Amino acid sequence: MADLVLNEWLWYDLRGENGKALQSESLSVLGRLLESTDRIVVVLSSSFVRKFWDLCREASTPAQRLAVVRFKALFVDSTKCVQLEPDSLPDISDLKADCKKDDWYLIQAQRAQGAESVVVTTDQPLIDALKSHSIPYIHRNEWVRGFIGTPSNET
Repeated sequence: MADLVLNEWLWYDLRGENGKALQSESLSVLGRLLESTDRIVVVLSSSFVRKFWDLCREASTPAQRLAVVRFKALFVDSTKCVQLEPDSLPDISDLKADCKKDDWYLIQAQRAQGAESVVVTTDQPLIDALKSHSIPYIHRNEWVRGFIGTPSNET
């Protein structure tokens, strides 16, 4: 079992902004998450959660509506989703200078969950900061390939 700290690539994929292939992959990711023992880790009131609620309000295609249904099922299941309160997150003052403020919550979530958690991202500056501080991470495309067993079209 792994605790997965996903960043906003998920919402761009599910909205269709990164193309149909990545939207389909991310829908498969949500379906697979519902079946696996892995959990997602979310920080309440974060931009990740706000983008989820934005998709809930704006879902206009069958794929987007399916994404909402699948993510809601994950979000409300405590065996599938760890929900962290912002005021319970650990201090990361040692990292703040190395990454964007918008990404702090991702690192805090990973640190809150410890060694069994990994940040899944496409953000190269964030990857560089995670790597330089030996924080577990994996690029979205590599993780998706292993998780759902299909090649990603993007690098």
